[in-house]
Amino acid sequence: MVEQACEGLATAIERAQAYLRTAGRPAALSRILLCGGAALTPALPEFLGRRFGVSCEIANPLTRVNYDPGLFAGQDVMKVAPMLTVAIGLAMRRLGDKK
Repeated sequence: MVEQACEGLATAIERAQAYLRTAGRPAALSRILLCGGAALTPALPEFLGRRFGVSCEIANPLTRVNYDPGLFAGQDVMKVAPMLTVAIGLAMRRLGDKK
């Protein structure tokens, strides 16, 4: 059941690889990092890891950021961290950054 639900994501990854190949960029995957709320889908990392034969892990943008654990009010940080990826990336930008 989980594999059927994750099949759409796997197909999207395959399409992205095909696009990169046509754009003249290497499309070989070396690992997959999952972020956002869907990263917490049960068995998703294992499914994608098997499907693509690479390491698949849930991104933790807080790994290199100092923060007060009290901000999460006793919640498991890994239940929230993958959803903070874009926000932390934007917060790390400097005035004039274009990338």
